[in-house]
Amino acid sequence: MNLNGTSIVADSSGVTYITTLNTYNLSSDNITTKFMVITSSGIKHSMTINGMVERLVLGKDRLSNDILVVICVIPGALSGNPSTVLYFITLPFDQNIDPVSVKLTGEITSKPEFVSGTIEITTRVVFGDKNNSTTSYLYVIDLQGSIISQISY
Repeated sequence: MNLNGTSIVADSSGVTYITTLNTYNLSSDNITTKFMVITSSGIKHSMTINGMVERLVLGKDRLSNDILVVICVIPGALSGNPSTVLYFITLPFDQNIDPVSVKLTGEITSKPEFVSGTIEITTRVVFGDKNNSTTSYLYVIDLQGSIISQISY
């Protein structure tokens, strides 16, 4: 988990994508993150998303359009139901877009891989029982936010 609250990635055209932790209220599991885009000419755009950003990943869809995947964690300290939310943002960024999102079970994730127009990512849930048991999932997700498969292992 990105505890310092900041993630950054830049694309080949010089556009920088930055997140900073905006608010965090552990007593209500309410976390929001400010997502900013800064172009090489200094133009800034921003939006607020739910969750604490763990990672930003740039990739391409099947038509070679740039896509940004924002991986957010919602700890679930109160509910005991931690989750991960992936936001898919087609680039170039437009401040008025409503990113596609998909909610996954688990709060510990792998780095997602772009594979033939899909994202493959693993998540893990660590249960708080005396055995500290875990359940892991492999997800295959299309870039429109539909889960193609979820396999527990």
